[in-house]
Amino acid sequence: MSNHIKKIYERGTEMDIKERKFERKFERKFERFNSDKFKCEEIYKYLNQDIREGVVFPSLRVNKIDFYYAGGCILSYKNSGFFYSKLYNKYMGNKYESFGIKNLLKEDSINKNEFYQDLKEAAEKRFNSNSNSAMERKYLAAMYQSTYNRTDEKKPRIKDNEVKVLDIEMRYNATDSKKCDLVLYNNKSRRLMLVEAKLGSNKEIKASADQIPKVVKQVGIYTNWLEDENTIKKQYSYHIEFMNDLFGSNLEKNVEGISKPAKLIIFEEKLSDQQKAKLTDNLRDKNNVMFASSENITSENISEKMDMIWKWFDK
Repeated sequence: MSNHIKKIYERGTEMDIKERKFERKFERKFERFNSDKFKCEEIYKYLNQDIREGVVFPSLRVNKIDFYYAGGCILSYKNSGFFYSKLYNKYMGNKYESFGIKNLLKEDSINKNEFYQDLKEAAEKRFNSNSNSAMERKYLAAMYQSTYNRTDEKKPRIKDNEVKVLDIEMRYNATDSKKCDLVLYNNKSRRLMLVEAKLGSNKEIKASADQIPKVVKQVGIYTNWLEDENTIKKQYSYHIEFMNDLFGSNLEKNVEGISKPAKLIIFEEKLSDQQKAKLTDNLRDKNNVMFASSENITSENISEKMDMIWKWFDK
């Protein structure tokens, strides 16, 4: 690997490094959070049921919890209450547009259960396409099913893997435009792993002979984040404790380590041997990239493959 490529992978661009000096460190917290108030919100009981069934994934941010469905964030909660993204309005026929995204869930005239079902349907419509982004979200949604799944004995429980999805769309901080798709957590070794996911047809994984694939730089930036290892471990330890108490995730507290560098998984790959070799070389090691063909990993079985994915990367 040339020194130029190595520098891009390990450090990101010089501009990115200079800007990061002025950014706040990575945080996970919720100041003045009132769990009783949160659980008294009517929308909570619908969300909680879906979280327990692995359909909705909650993720702690800074003084906010985001809730993901079908791979997209449908609701957020702050101390002021629940709110949703106005991007979903057009997929609901602008049925709720007049109430505003923050005031709607405070309206007594709104049937909260009906709104919640409408919102989920809107998310399905928004991401129901064959685009790379929509298909990648489908895989991510399948991967986080087992983290909070606590269905009763009458329903088949998703395989209880050692490896769980701890976070999705991780930003180093609120001002960062970059988002890492997955933070995995090995509940046995108490170690984290950052993983970027791409579809085999995504243009970002390909490049001409004299160019570096865009995803290589992207994964390199995420690896750069890991230089702040102690902060990330401390903040995700708080994240785990908070989510255990609130949603019963039953994850082991006190993160002890991080698998380095950040990883790349490519779904439904149909790349040539030359394209694979280029990615492997630029990512420094064949174990830093996983080529997951549709013959062995699909969106239907990936929740059962989490331990296998970890073992591939953590050699």
